Amino acid sequence: TVTGVQTCALPISAPGVPPLQPRPPTRRGSSIRWANENAARQGGGRASTTSAQSPEATRERGYVLAAGRDAARDYRTLAEALAGTGHRAVVVCSRANLDGVTLPAGVDVRFDVPPATLRELYGRATVVVVPTRGDGDPVGSDCSGTLVTLDALAMGRPVVVTARASVPEYVTPGVHVTTVPAGDVAALRLAINEAMAPDPATAMLAADQARAGQAHVRSGRTTDHFARSEEHTSELQSQSTIS
Repeated sequence: TVTGVQTCALPISAPGVPPLQPRPPTRRGSSIRWANENAARQGGGRASTTSAQSPEATRERGYVLAAGRDAARDYRTLAEALAGTGHRAVVVCSRANLDGVTLPAGVDVRFDVPPATLRELYGRATVVVVPTRGDGDPVGSDCSGTLVTLDALAMGRPVVVTARASVPEYVTPGVHVTTVPAGDVAALRLAINEAMAPDPATAMLAADQARAGQAHVRSGRTTDHFARSEEHTSELQSQSTIS
């Protein structure tokens, strides 16, 4: 099913979050800080980056969610990983992201959905997958997938993300998120199958990782943290100039 909805850019954050700011053309460190600020806008700058949605919430779920429309998204690998699994999936992207991509049955595509809709999709997903091209690919930004990863963690969702050099700059692989090699269909399929498994032990591990990720975003990826960091940097620069 393909649903076209005309509205805002992606990604967005959890309920009550102000609109995201455009990405400035900056170096990697600055772009990561920008991403953290945007993804942590829950609570209007207060030290809270989650909605009421917790990892244990019992809302209806049961699908894989992939969101994002930057050029580095790798929906071809996701499509191949989903093929034959029977998992329901929702992909939120732009039309250009799916050029030349054949999606398997059971995948619902939604183009450029409004923020409220994406928040609902985050909240009902069993797992959020962030498939991107690898570091060596010239397409896309150096931190592709950052915002969706942090948004999903803020919503208490388990996350599977492509391993990139930028990922450990804002989350810890194996603790907050599951990482898979770029373009590795088998590894992505395995990670998705494990996240979607009805096995209680596997589900508990996923919930533990979701809780750790949510706590991580709350404790270090809010606008309060960002503002304090910027203020401290400005203060040091001012002192250096005076001396």
